[in-house]
Amino acid sequence: MNEIQQEKKGFWSEFLKFALKGNVIELAVAFVVGGAFAKITTSIVNDLVMPLMNPLIPGGDWRELTLEPGVRIGSFLGALLDFVIIALAMFMVVRMLGRLRRDS
Repeated sequence: MNEIQQEKKGFWSEFLKFALKGNVIELAVAFVVGGAFAKITTSIVNDLVMPLMNPLIPGGDWRELTLEPGVRIGSFLGALLDFVIIALAMFMVVRMLGRLRRDS
């Protein structure tokens, strides 16, 4: 086996060792669950929270709220609310895990 083939084999085995570590697999699962959680959060904002806010918004539809032509502040506010809810949920999870680690 020449030096290039050995280097490729070493690279491949190193990659497999990295990819099959528990942390990488856990990260992949967390990514998928996070994506699903983001969809749920977006639905909560779009379908529950913002429709309740519509009567308070001039024009009655938060999606159509604009500052100037082309500046859609309503969509931005929906995305901002998504972020705040997700950040709050993640903060609570991290805080809970920190307390569990301290207690054990």
